[in-house]
Amino acid sequence: MNKNQSVKTPSAGLSVEKLRAQFKGHVIGPGDVGYDKARTVFYGGIDKHPAVIIRVADPNDVANAISLAKTSGLALVVRSGGHSFAGYCVCDDGIVIDLCEMRKLDIESDKKTAWAQTGLTAIEATNAADTQFGNWFW
Repeated sequence: MNKNQSVKTPSAGLSVEKLRAQFKGHVIGPGDVGYDKARTVFYGGIDKHPAVIIRVADPNDVANAISLAKTSGLALVVRSGGHSFAGYCVCDDGIVIDLCEMRKLDIESDKKTAWAQTGLTAIEATNAADTQFGNWFW
C-alpha cells in the first residue's frame, strides 16, 4: 500500500451517540468537551487519542465495554488513576475503560475490612475511614 491510499481505521464504524444509550456511565468521544482532559495522563508527555473513553458506572458497564472491544476489534485499555508513566492507561484509536467514577466504599468496622471500588483513590479511602472510625486502621 502506498502512502496516498487511505486506511480505514478500526473506529470508523463506532458511534459515540449510540454508545451513550448503551452505558450508564459517561461516554466521551473525540470532539467532546472534556475529551482532551479525559485522555491526559498524570505524568504528561503522552499524546494518545482513543476512539472512545467510557467512564463506567458499574460492573455491567465494564462487561459491556469489554464486549464492545471484543466485537469491534478495537484495542482495550483500563484506566484507574491515570498514573501510568509509560501511558498504558490510554491508547490510540481504541477503547479506554475509565474507572474514575466507580468510587463506592463499604467499611465493615467489626471486621476492620473495607471494600472499595477501583476508582476510589487511596487518600479518599483513608479519609473516609478516618472520618468514620478515627484511626481504626492503625
